[in-house]
This record gives sequence, structure tokens and C-alpha cells, in this order.
Amino acid sequence: MRHSWLALSACLLGSLSLAQVDLSGDPVRLTGDGWSVDMRRADGAVVGFSGTGGALPLSEPVPLWSLAGEEGISLTPGAASWAETAEGLRATWDQPTALVSAELRPAAVGLEITIRVTSREGTWLDLNVPGRIRLDPANLAEAIVPANGNDGVGLALQGSWFARQDAARPTSWQPETVGGAAYDRLFGGAPTMHELSLPPAPLTVTAAGAALFSETLAQRLAGAQMSAFRPSPAAQVSAVLLETADGPAFVR
Repeated sequence: MRHSWLALSACLLGSLSLAQVDLSGDPVRLTGDGWSVDMRRADGAVVGFSGTGGALPLSEPVPLWSLAGEEGISLTPGAASWAETAEGLRATWDQPTALVSAELRPAAVGLEITIRVTSREGTWLDLNVPGRIRLDPANLAEAIVPANGNDGVGLALQGSWFARQDAARPTSWQPETVGGAAYDRLFGGAPTMHELSLPPAPLTVTAAGAALFSETLAQRLAGAQMSAFRPSPAAQVSAVLLETADGPAFVR
């Protein structure tokens, strides 16, 4: 299941610390050191954000997450139950086809969202989180989003990228090789650099992978061959799910 993420680094963001929680109304609120985020009680949609520079107006909020599965099936949040945790908030959606929970906690440079899905019916293939966020580009300093791994480790887009474009000369980019600075910025260090011709090696399913994969899938993956020629060190990722003798092969 793919886990997509979004880190908004706005000009009004302050430093993040342990959050305070307000579950008394709708929306629910997470408040930290100079920032707060409001989420709609039913579906977790982000409906408000504020920081040391003031409020960041949002419009057209959509649910916090969505799922897509085999044969065109899909799922979006119904009514949630909310609880305070030691680090922030937990929202749970107990639905007929899946049990979904979201952990929300402060991170070094943003709000970390972890989604866990337990299928009750069907096979879920794709998880999208967070939902679409709309805001005035003038209020945005930078949005960091994932990219195709063949193109780079991610995109850091300034507010002007999202602004209204000149139809004759819309914003665009040209690929350029710039070295490993972007990777170092996001992950705090360089990946392990093996030769591109590194031969495939057998995969091992880690304890974290065995906890995530079904028993059938884990058996299929164990011993399969893969070339991990640019692995991220284990210290740079949340969990290593598959590895070879050359390093992590599939991480989260």
C-alpha cells in the first residue's frame, strides 16, 4: 500500500513541540508552540491552520484520507472517534470494509500523520493522505511533496508555483543534475552509493515487514532477487520492510 505524505512549511510556522489537544468542539484542534491545526470531526479534513504569523486560510476541505482497491472499490472516512495520546491525537474510523486509524503528532519540520489500515473486505491497493488542501499561494512559503524516484527525492515548490499563470508562459521546469543536496536536506545524510551495475541479491523480510505484509505475501517476497544499489540507511527511514545484504530495499 502506498503511503503518500505532504509537509507544508509555511512562513507562519513556528517550531514544533508536543501538541495540546482540544476535543470539545468541531473542529478538533491540535496546538503546539506557535501553531495550531483544526480538523473536521467527522472525516479529519484540515479546515484551518494558524501560526506565529497569523491564520492560513483554507478552502474546500476534503477528507484526511482515501483508499482505492481492486475492481474499482474505494473508501473515504465516515464518522470518526477521537482520543488524545501521549504525543498528540488519534482518530479511528470503524467502517464495514476497513478499520482505519490516524496518529497525528508534531515532527521536526511539520505535522506527522501515520495511517494504519486493517482490511475487512476486499484488497486495498492505494492510500492517499492527506486529502487535497487548498489555500492562497501568497500565504505559502514552500510545499515539500514526493516525486517519482527516477526524477528525484521530492519537490520543494514555492507559493508562486501555485499562483495563477500566464497562459502564454506558464510555470514549468527543466531537469538538471544538481547532486545530493536535496536528498541530504530531506533525509539528513547521503544514501549508500553502490555501483549501478550491482547484481541482484536475495530479499529478506524484516520483523517490521512481517508485521505489515500478509503471510502469503511475505513468503512470496522472501528470497526474491533485487538490486539495492542506492539504499537509504536504516537510520534515515521510519522502518525497513525488506532488505538485502547490500542494504534496505523497501522502506517506509
